[in-house]
Amino acid sequence: MTKLLFDCRAIFDSGIGSYTREVLIRLTKYASVTVIVSESDIENFRKLDISVESTIVVKFGRFSWRNVLFIKRHLSDKDFFFSPTFLMFYDRKKMLVTIHDVCLLDCRSFFSIKAVASFSILVALNVFFSRHVFTISEFSKNRILHFFKGLNEDRVSVFYNGRKSFFHEIDLLDSEEIINRLSLRKNEYYISVGNIKPHKNFRNLCEYWETRKVEKPLVIVGSSEGLRTKEVLSSFHNVIFTGYVTDEDLAFLYSNALGFIYPSFYEGFGLPLLEAMEFGLPIAASDIPVFHELAGDLIYYFDPHDFENLELFLSKVKVDLNYHEVLSKFSWDDTVENILKVIDSEGSPSK
Repeated sequence: MTKLLFDCRAIFDSGIGSYTREVLIRLTKYASVTVIVSESDIENFRKLDISVESTIVVKFGRFSWRNVLFIKRHLSDKDFFFSPTFLMFYDRKKMLVTIHDVCLLDCRSFFSIKAVASFSILVALNVFFSRHVFTISEFSKNRILHFFKGLNEDRVSVFYNGRKSFFHEIDLLDSEEIINRLSLRKNEYYISVGNIKPHKNFRNLCEYWETRKVEKPLVIVGSSEGLRTKEVLSSFHNVIFTGYVTDEDLAFLYSNALGFIYPSFYEGFGLPLLEAMEFGLPIAASDIPVFHELAGDLIYYFDPHDFENLELFLSKVKVDLNYHEVLSKFSWDDTVENILKVIDSEGSPSK
């Protein structure tokens, strides 16, 4: 059985956390997995009840130089090291890494010079000095190859994210309270999901909602405050930020919404798009390449800079849609099966 060292220090991050959990749960069925967990996360990690071989608890983060010697030492009796996101480490023989996107390079005006430089250095180390690179869309692969010239494209594999199919197993009756708490009416609001990082474009969507005096409320599942940007978006008319919600509450909000709006300037994938499809919601999304890759012509598109065409979407009578054929392409089981095929094909790390 393959022995893996798996980095779990991003397991409670938003998008990457979902990827980390879903991949880890499935890898443990086919490999002996030792995990690295942050000391601050260990109690919550244990509550996940994931069957791992052993757990290594650390006090330093993914970007510390201490990772280089620390991971090397613990990797000596393992076949591979798997990191679900970029970090300070490199190993041509044993490292497998997932790079979800290169947003900091494509949208560098939204980030500090220090953040962009640090990201560039770490990702360059990861992609050039690793055994294999995984990413989550053809769009992301193309952008990685664009910025990191000379990287052999055969060493970069695209395996799509899966979807939260367990949403339909949730008892929605238990979550009706959230509608009352937010003073909403069923089927009388639009929903969007995400944080308020600048490239998510929520400020512009909120301003559009206010200036156009859209009659139906816009419910944004997430916080109105940015931890790093210090931006606050809590004072727009008819816009409601929910803060943190449980999966049960999120499923209830999806199931009772008029439609889903995804305004991002940039995404490497876009899990909320699949979540909205799970509930058959009409969807309006930014006219960006990755959304076309995932959804084709089944959804509405609008310009994320001026929101042209969004008004047409808002004025149309909404009907539930069937996205079954599209959703069938996105399975966490398939993702991990493909990762395991790469691991098998790579053979002995001593090659």
